[in-house]
Amino acid sequence: GNVIDFMITPSFIEDNFSKMVDFLRPDGKTQVSVEYDEFNNLKEIINNSKQEFGNEAAFKFKNPTTKEMTTMSYKEYIEEVEALGTALIELGLKDKRIGVIGENRYEWQEAYLSITCGTGIVVPLDKALTENELLSLIERSEIEAIFYTSKYTEVMDRARKENIGKIKYYISMDLEEKTDNIYSQKELIKNGKELLKNGNREFLDAKIDNDVLAVMLLLLWVNIANSQQSMPAFYPDIYFAGEYRLADGPWNMVEDGQHIPATKADVTLRGRFHMVAPDGEYI
Repeated sequence: GNVIDFMITPSFIEDNFSKMVDFLRPDGKTQVSVEYDEFNNLKEIINNSKQEFGNEAAFKFKNPTTKEMTTMSYKEYIEEVEALGTALIELGLKDKRIGVIGENRYEWQEAYLSITCGTGIVVPLDKALTENELLSLIERSEIEAIFYTSKYTEVMDRARKENIGKIKYYISMDLEEKTDNIYSQKELIKNGKELLKNGNREFLDAKIDNDVLAVMLLLLWVNIANSQQSMPAFYPDIYFAGEYRLADGPWNMVEDGQHIPATKADVTLRGRFHMVAPDGEYI
């Protein structure tokens, strides 16, 4: 077959996606060589996006105040991520666990990247959790700060009142300024921009170690029979291939069929998960 070289850009994908699907589908006749950039972590990706697509639109969303559509460029977005990360480090959250919970929105992604790209360990929490489940994970995860939307104000007030977990900083995605010791994400970004303007480069210069924990995903096991949760339509087989370690110990390969016993130490996995659906499809 013929060898065809071409560069795929975001605008090309947007304009030609359906044609690309047909063109790239293996048919035994066409071989395609695609140029792409290689990245080692999320920080490299956002730095590249800022440089390559600076003034192009990264997000379009409705302004909650004016109700008008707002466009955020890559440059504006990543500069806010950098400012927020700088402010978090200034609060003393370098290398700490930080939770994020809320609806799918711009501020959620901004918080997530500000943590993983130089601050600490992000702990994304499922928005479908019940109040008691969420409080349980807040305690078990040992997070020291949490970003949340107004939907979770009541449960966060309960966590503060009952002194659940180790949270020192509650950060609202909706408040305009710090209120009743609850921090404002918007205000932290403003503070971070001032710190950057004055030469603070702790976040900008933070090195990413690809072998250090960056994201903590928590699984909450429930007794279906005694809960009000609906049972799933099917129970898929879940497989893992990779390595594990206990606490800060050495990495060990997971052997086929191996059982990792329960311990008091944290178990960290690195590798790949996949599921097998009822029809045998890999997911």
